[in-house]
Amino acid sequence: MGPIDARVIRESLGRWGDVADALSAVLRDSGTRSDALEASVRHRDGAFVGHRMMIEGVDTATALALLNVLGFDLHGSPLAKGVARAPALPAIAGWDAGAPELVGKLYLNAPDASATVRPEPARPFDLPPAAGAPPLGRLHLPPRRAAPS
Repeated sequence: MGPIDARVIRESLGRWGDVADALSAVLRDSGTRSDALEASVRHRDGAFVGHRMMIEGVDTATALALLNVLGFDLHGSPLAKGVARAPALPAIAGWDAGAPELVGKLYLNAPDASATVRPEPARPFDLPPAAGAPPLGRLHLPPRRAAPS
């Protein structure tokens, strides 16, 4: 597959398309290829709607950069600290721009990580270590950007 097409990113963002060029630049600079994109649709009010995108297999720094461009300032947050504790875990980052407000998404994928690495991202949240921590951590970020007028 080839490089990321900024038009695809723009279309997936709906009314938040103003950040498409900045998102595309993060993806291009990280070497992310088009086969990492996974778009999905939902059936709402009798119609299929899109504007949902996940970017698979990015490193955690790229995932945090994408979310920052989307308007989720995570610097110094427990989430950023947790992600920093396991930088080698592959991440899946994305958005749902079909919701009333933009929703950011971050998944940490650790199926091949050791049992000692899996709980690392949860430690800054002061969560007790779970026996057999799950191989996939998921966080949907609360809306942070007001809809453009």
